[in-house]
Amino acid sequence: MKILVIGSSGQLGTQIFNLKNSLNFLDFYFCNKNDLDISSPESIDSFFVNNKFDVVINCAAYTSVDEAEKNFEYAKIINGYSIDYICKSLEKHKPDTKFIHLSTDYIFDGEFLKPICEKDNPNPISKYGKSKLLGEEMLQKSKIPSIIIRVSWLYSIFGKNFMKTIINLSKTKKSISVISDQIGSPTSANDLVECILRIIASERFNDYAQKKGIFHFCNKGSCSWYEFAKEILLLTSSDCKICPITTDEYKTLAARPKYSVLDTSKIESSFGLEINSWKEALQNTINSENTNYNKLI
Repeated sequence: MKILVIGSSGQLGTQIFNLKNSLNFLDFYFCNKNDLDISSPESIDSFFVNNKFDVVINCAAYTSVDEAEKNFEYAKIINGYSIDYICKSLEKHKPDTKFIHLSTDYIFDGEFLKPICEKDNPNPISKYGKSKLLGEEMLQKSKIPSIIIRVSWLYSIFGKNFMKTIINLSKTKKSISVISDQIGSPTSANDLVECILRIIASERFNDYAQKKGIFHFCNKGSCSWYEFAKEILLLTSSDCKICPITTDEYKTLAARPKYSVLDTSKIESSFGLEINSWKEALQNTINSENTNYNKLI
């Protein structure tokens, strides 16, 4: 099986690359923005004329939530219209290619009292969320068999993310203020990659892709950013103090959902998954043999 990973330099694409050597039954091809300009329909079409794949995993995204408020048109191209460009090219050159697309909890407004199901109505409150929802809509209206996986609070040992930011800040600061009134579920990129690979290997993959399935994935349980930060520093034996603050005390350009815990029961039952708790997943990441967090740069 030949698999294309778009966005190979991001934290999720890098995580897949890091695991690929243990997956001899799959033939991976990785491309970043230097290999494939997803903002250009011509570049995309030229690429897929010459390259055919069984599965495309789209890890590419404009992920700067606040910058998207100022660069909305570009965010819409990268997170939204690029999906349309890719699908139209695949429809011409290899329409049976299955497309796995990563989306976000930020397509929801946060006005929920219980974990969010796939059937709950999106209502993004940021331009980043709107651009990601546009991408979902582009994929859903295409003829390409596809699966959308919405994730929340993604982190890994690669790229830029909350976990690494907290660890790095703790090395130079005696205290850090972290928001305590936004609730979500941290998602380990390693666990997400294992989920994606489980889906690809599943006998039900084709059926769900033909039905253009939408799934939610995150690690089990929920917490605030403040609680997440406390657990990170506990596991790294840091003396830095974490101080809780409210959303109103920490002004940002983009609004964030107050509650974005995702219900994962559908993806668990569909593919027979057992998902780690967020604390267990975080500990596995902190203790990963691929890094030493006391030496993190």
